[in-house]
Amino acid sequence: VSQLISSMFIVLLQILIIIFIANFFVNLSLFSNPISLIPFLLLSIFVFSLIGTLLGYIFNSQESSIIGAISVSLIFFMFSSMIAPVETLPSLVSSIVSFTPFALLETKLRFLLIFNSPLNFTLFESVAVLFTIVFVGFLTGIFYKKNKEKEI
Repeated sequence: VSQLISSMFIVLLQILIIIFIANFFVNLSLFSNPISLIPFLLLSIFVFSLIGTLLGYIFNSQESSIIGAISVSLIFFMFSSMIAPVETLPSLVSSIVSFTPFALLETKLRFLLIFNSPLNFTLFESVAVLFTIVFVGFLTGIFYKKNKEKEI
């Protein structure tokens, strides 16, 4: 838990620095909708910090954890709408990709920043994010206990 809180704090600090630089030097107004943006950022940081914590517990060494994190990040990036629209993928792949936290949160961030829409999750999106948190949290707990047993 302390590792998760520490990583969330560090990432939040990094995001605030990036937002400050974007606002000051590039004159981008990313805080046009702070009531929706702040909870969204905290939720996103929590989800991806939890995934990173899981990856840290799965792998035995720091090097393999980094390779695992890069691989998962690349998979999330490849199947997001950053490279090609999700709608151009085959229907089965598109429906699976729509469940990934990166695709859900990236779309939600786009609506928050571009259209200044309020932070509204549909039932599908809420269940998908909640399932991700519970599933990854459960796996993190299992691998944490497994690593603690190895130390004894």
